[in-house]
Amino acid sequence: MILGYKESYLKEMKGYITAKEIAQQPRLWNETVDIISKNCEKIENFLKKLDLKNTTVILTGAGTSEFVGNTLVPYLRKITGLNIESRATTDIVANPEQYIPKDRDVLLISFARSGNSPESIGAVEIAEKVTNRISHLFITCNAEGKLAKKNLDNSLTILMPKDSNDAGFAMTGSFSCMVLATCLIFDFKNFIKNKEEIKNLVNISEKNIVELRDEIYIASILDTERVVFLGSGSLKGLAQEASLKVLELCAGKIPSFYDTPLGFRHGPKSIVNAKTTIITLFSQDAYSKEYDTDLVNELLRDKKSSQIITLGGSNPKNDGDMNIVTGFHSENMILTALNYLIPCQIYSLMKSLNCGITPDNPCPTGEVNRVVQGVVIHEFNK
Repeated sequence: MILGYKESYLKEMKGYITAKEIAQQPRLWNETVDIISKNCEKIENFLKKLDLKNTTVILTGAGTSEFVGNTLVPYLRKITGLNIESRATTDIVANPEQYIPKDRDVLLISFARSGNSPESIGAVEIAEKVTNRISHLFITCNAEGKLAKKNLDNSLTILMPKDSNDAGFAMTGSFSCMVLATCLIFDFKNFIKNKEEIKNLVNISEKNIVELRDEIYIASILDTERVVFLGSGSLKGLAQEASLKVLELCAGKIPSFYDTPLGFRHGPKSIVNAKTTIITLFSQDAYSKEYDTDLVNELLRDKKSSQIITLGGSNPKNDGDMNIVTGFHSENMILTALNYLIPCQIYSLMKSLNCGITPDNPCPTGEVNRVVQGVVIHEFNK
């Protein structure tokens, strides 16, 4: 059994790879901690060469790899005080001089599952043309990928666990391992504390895969024609990733959206109807959580028969139509995000199976591919 499904059923439905890769993430998180621990001296020596206080740190990737940076940036800014941004490789390639500063040092942190998408390499090579004040940190899941083999004097490559190079269409363990690794790298002073919290996260997540399965299944079989994920701070980036997973694994049959609880009122709330499922990712910051609570209360008062689900570490002050409680508590918003990630991924997989889609390859006709196809990187000249 994987995620409560018989392996034979998952193989028949072509969802076995995705289900297995979702379920194995707690193990991969332990492996990620070990990788960062073993490379600690190498990473510290690389970062010591940089004047980080006067450097623009740019986290970059495409699709889910961009959302790695979007999830990390709010928390990393808070704990480091550094000038950290998240920019898609697709933006950098198309408009490099708008995103790569010329007048200050740059650390470009490139995230990639395969490391073979044209924009992954293109962003690095074009950024090198924009400025000579640039260093690179490559965080990738494929030792044989073009990004991992990129040999630059001013670079460092950190490889994620072998099994994080997802074989399925959707990025699952690749996303979570790259998020976790980067969080650890920029918070070395709290490595021991974080390691203990991650041990607790792993234990609770393994338990939740089993114990929350039925609740998530009930949520997945609701009569839904659109899904909205809401989260603030780092949870906005996670909401963006969760939204993409529904869209990808359901092959676009169920439109999905994301926003913050406050931002949702400013127009996007127009999408709510009787068949809208709204999943609010509750912050564990007491102040931010007040806004999550206010929005859920407002949705309950409006009650257009939409389906309101809360996902949190503990029971919220208000009851939605369904409250999924993970039991994990941490001041580290990245670990909180990873704790919410697996339930969101399971929901997307179940929704896909309910729609009769094949999750391991939801678009077998090839319009969308595991590694993007058809991109031409044009020559850039300053």
